Amino acid sequence: MGRFATCLAFTFLGLWIHGHAQSPILQSDAGWHSTYVKRSLPLASRTNGPDTLSISPQNPFFDDFSSGEKRVSTSRWFHITGERSTPVISKQEALQPPSVGAVVFDGLNEYGLPYETTSLDRGKADVLMTHYLDLAPYAPADQVSLRFFLQAGGYGEIPEASDSFLVYFLTPTDTVRTYVATGGSSTPFQQVVIPINQPDYFVTQFQVMFENSGSLNGHLDLWHLDYVRIEFNRSAQALDYPDVAPVRLTSLPLFPYTAIPLQQYQASPTSMQGFSVEINSLSSNNVSADLTGKISDPVYGNAFVPVFEQSNFLTLTPGQRSTSTFPAFSDQNFSGIGIYEFMVSLPPNADAQPENNSLTERFRLDSLMAYDDGEADGSFGLNVPLGFASEFNLQTPDSMTAVWISFVPTVNYNPVSTQAIYMDERSFRFRIWDDPHPDSILYEQVRDMKVLYDSVPNYFIRYALTNTQAVPTKIWVGLQQLDSYPIGVGYDFSYDHDSYTYWDSLGNWINTRLGGTLMIRPEFKNTFPVPLSISEEQLAEEGFEIYPNPVVGKTLNISRPEGQYGSGKYTGILLDLSGRTLFQFQQFLSPGESLSRQLPDNLTPGLYLWQHVFQSPGGPLRFSREKILIQPN
Repeated sequence: MGRFATCLAFTFLGLWIHGHAQSPILQSDAGWHSTYVKRSLPLASRTNGPDTLSISPQNPFFDDFSSGEKRVSTSRWFHITGERSTPVISKQEALQPPSVGAVVFDGLNEYGLPYETTSLDRGKADVLMTHYLDLAPYAPADQVSLRFFLQAGGYGEIPEASDSFLVYFLTPTDTVRTYVATGGSSTPFQQVVIPINQPDYFVTQFQVMFENSGSLNGHLDLWHLDYVRIEFNRSAQALDYPDVAPVRLTSLPLFPYTAIPLQQYQASPTSMQGFSVEINSLSSNNVSADLTGKISDPVYGNAFVPVFEQSNFLTLTPGQRSTSTFPAFSDQNFSGIGIYEFMVSLPPNADAQPENNSLTERFRLDSLMAYDDGEADGSFGLNVPLGFASEFNLQTPDSMTAVWISFVPTVNYNPVSTQAIYMDERSFRFRIWDDPHPDSILYEQVRDMKVLYDSVPNYFIRYALTNTQAVPTKIWVGLQQLDSYPIGVGYDFSYDHDSYTYWDSLGNWINTRLGGTLMIRPEFKNTFPVPLSISEEQLAEEGFEIYPNPVVGKTLNISRPEGQYGSGKYTGILLDLSGRTLFQFQQFLSPGESLSRQLPDNLTPGLYLWQHVFQSPGGPLRFSREKILIQPN
């Protein structure tokens, strides 16, 4: 945790600000001092073995994890199931990666849950394994090598000195450990080159396996893997690649927010600002190209959104990492609720790796207000039963209807009982303050406020307010812990919003000094119409249908056909025509499965909106909406 050394110090679990007995905690296992348990977990038995991939100098093995998906490509990597899991891809947690996206090795499984919740344990955790690679046509003389970039920590928790990242070469007859990196400090991305030079490796069933060893109790001891290549006819000293890639958005169109309610934007449309993008060159030559940035509305497909587009010409020198800035576009009249897409792209012929030449991000103009990018780099809480919150500044007074919170699955340590404490189902108080003082409570809710985890990493839980709460133009939204165990709210280091983040220090609100933001998002009542239609093609693609429609009485039936996206979480939301949520539920749903739900008794007959939301594990959220007519019995 060296990046905070100037203002922070270690405790048994995490960090505190000097001079205060109570403290904001970023989850860490640095001081647990639990017995190191070297646990070698067996791979699950395979019903189907890996595929065999043909690679060559013209078609080398390559993956830089820039597709935008959370799961690694099964066309390159063999998906392991069982006690160990394949790591997921993060777009934001790595610090200055070669290109957008890197695989994160930690103590969470592929569903975002700790490997171990009942004890403090360490051992082998994530594993990433290629399919069989056919090296039989080649020999040591072909100068074959494995190349990858590796970073310890990044924006997340730094591995301890006893933690490690390992690389193995596998053949049908042997498993050879070829590389070990140990923790202890944060590192920039460093390229590793491992020659594949033993005669026994040149078989049809050669595999590469990466794994980490560290804490099994959560999002801890992070390693980031990127830009994996198997090259031919290149010496170990040749480290350049003819590749230029946009890496990340470094400033926000809605700064300081990543989402604002549409009515708040329209109250001050000049709040839309310019934006900047980080570009990285891995080439040994100068590269010149046009970088195009544009804004569009891809989710609902409506034509009311003006398209912003501009090109910036840039020249990058060998190995240069640069920033390209686009001007403000505050004259754009965003007149409808939607999730807008921001994309920057290089032309396909700019380099030899066109698959990573574009970067897509989304920002929301709907009901939510947010500072975070949707990915937790750590977890935040206090070691005393006090509160913390994020400050939100509105353009006009509004009405708050719910709060969305992303909790990182957290295992705490009780130093008295020496027991592990899993924070799932832990109760807390939700609060809205109208002044930066712990006693200025505008709204408090205790009922149904419990820490909830989901089988999808970085999932936000929506907590509806019992009553819609009118709020002034400046509010502090957060929670009050009920005990001294850090509760584990997601914490995002992508943008430094310390000036908007507060915690209660013995009756005084003070700003954090951690350089990030809480993943807490207030939801406000929409005063603008929600899009009322969606094409039949989009509905068919989503695969959900309400029947019969009109709905008679209070029973709602929903079906989906076979073969659509596999199994996953379905969320159904009933809205009135102003966009106000009236009822919602969640259920795990498989292809071909139907379900029924009873609607609230107090609904009056009439026209409503139903929103289908579906997400398979690690997949994107998919939306569709349709009008439903509710008739009396």
